[in-house]
Amino acid sequence: HGIAVKPEDIETNIVIFDVGGTGWKAPALTAKLMESGIRMGAQSETRIRAVTHMDVDRAGVMEAAETIARLVRAQRP
Repeated sequence: HGIAVKPEDIETNIVIFDVGGTGWKAPALTAKLMESGIRMGAQSETRIRAVTHMDVDRAGVMEAAETIARLVRAQRP
């Protein structure tokens, strides 16, 4: 009662994305990412949840994105 949330006003460090179109299952991709020291969580068979910490800078985010892109391009599980 009386509480309103405007999603457009929320700034967050959480990104959820779907990898279903890549041929990968989220649990397999997150396991492969962990081998590179990148920790993300599979929320379902196709959805991955990534959360940055204040110690993760732009270079770290770019490294994670490039690693995901490389894995998706290089191999299908």
